[in-house]
Amino acid sequence: MQKYNGWLLFFISLLFLASSAAQAGNLSPRPAHQEFVPGEIIVQFKAAALTGTLAAGVLATGLPSVDALSRQFRARGIFPLFPNVSPGDSEGLGRIYIIRLPARADVLAAVAQYASDSNVEYAEPNYFAKLAYEPNDSRYTLGEQWNLNNTGQTINGVAGKLDADIDAPEAWDTTTGDPSTIIAIIDTGIDFQHPDLAGQIWTNPDEDIDDPPFDDDGNGYADDVNGWDFVNDDNDPNDDHTFNGHSHGSHVSGIAAAETNNATGVAGVCPNCRIMPLKVCNASGQCSWSDIAEAIQYAADNGAEIISMSLGGNCNKTVAAAVNYAWNNGLLIIAAAGNGYGNGIDWPARFRRVMAVGATNNLDKRASFSDYGAQLDLVAPGVSVLSSIRVDVDPLDPYRLFSGTSMATPHVAGVAGLIWSQNQLLTHRQVWRILIKTADDLGPAGKDAKYGFGRLNADRAVDRALNPFSPIRQRKASC
Repeated sequence: MQKYNGWLLFFISLLFLASSAAQAGNLSPRPAHQEFVPGEIIVQFKAAALTGTLAAGVLATGLPSVDALSRQFRARGIFPLFPNVSPGDSEGLGRIYIIRLPARADVLAAVAQYASDSNVEYAEPNYFAKLAYEPNDSRYTLGEQWNLNNTGQTINGVAGKLDADIDAPEAWDTTTGDPSTIIAIIDTGIDFQHPDLAGQIWTNPDEDIDDPPFDDDGNGYADDVNGWDFVNDDNDPNDDHTFNGHSHGSHVSGIAAAETNNATGVAGVCPNCRIMPLKVCNASGQCSWSDIAEAIQYAADNGAEIISMSLGGNCNKTVAAAVNYAWNNGLLIIAAAGNGYGNGIDWPARFRRVMAVGATNNLDKRASFSDYGAQLDLVAPGVSVLSSIRVDVDPLDPYRLFSGTSMATPHVAGVAGLIWSQNQLLTHRQVWRILIKTADDLGPAGKDAKYGFGRLNADRAVDRALNPFSPIRQRKASC
């Protein structure tokens, strides 16, 4: 999570809404930095109000009060956010729509008006999430993967603590993962040319590259052989992240599942697992909640067992619905706690059905930036973690040390992959319980606000895969 003052802008926007005397439908000044997608709102219609699916781009819903609002705000079209989900699904994804307004429309005023309509369950801006990392430009040197095996080596001038790691080599004596275990990385994409990543990318077994593009498997995404780019709506989720750091998705992917034993670069936590790259953030690191929600649904419908999200922001009801959809389809969802230096976990990590992950350093202490609170589940290495970056950034040495709860999160996703690879009969509820019950307790005895259940331990987790604990029970995700 890059630390720009997005929260301040959020509160300024609310203040403007509270004090504005402008009539609904008037244009608002364009701010220097957008906290949400301009000219878009997200609406979920009530089940009784909308029984069928609206065609993409329509302006008339058949609901007179809604259609009057669309005329008032000069709507350009209404588009289903989840066109491949039936309106009758249990979480109501099929009733969620993007309403597109003029680019300079007063989004907050529109949200207030639509939300008050009796046919609408909720309305919200299409907020941007923020990435959960801080780049560290220290020079890369071999042997710096303390996160996997800490022998007390010095990292960035700090001598480490013996065994303040996740015990990855010990876990690898049991399993290095299985290619059938799929980790969906919802982020900035992945570098398809990187030697540690190129062979790790999921391939859709039911899709071919066609000319012209054709949706062979009928999932709504033509030629999605290796995931999807939800930013540009195409089948090329290549990492082009450059603003305020770079290569976020490639770095996160390398931590989770970089290739091992190839005499190159770094080792991933689950090197025989496969990465499903789902690009939701643009080159500037902006990630809209609508793209994130759609990516969650895609992962659930296309074979992923695990979702890793190193991003966060405001609570979002559409993402909550997508989280519930994925949970009900058996996925384990993991997200970064945030880098706010304080007490309070970011969304979506704060949702009950999402595992919230904080960061520790090479001394087994909570990283100063790592957010904490009652919702924190686990901590994992997140300070000066070595992993892959885009090859075009540094062709001779495409690796860097980055810090953030972004880096901690894929450690947990990778260990979940090891657990599932060891016992593919486990449910997501059982894998969750194994992760928290086998963690190394840090801080006060038992679960606490700053360390959750403790620091991730891959070796103990894998050992428990064949003798699992009772499954965890989680209430429905909601704002």
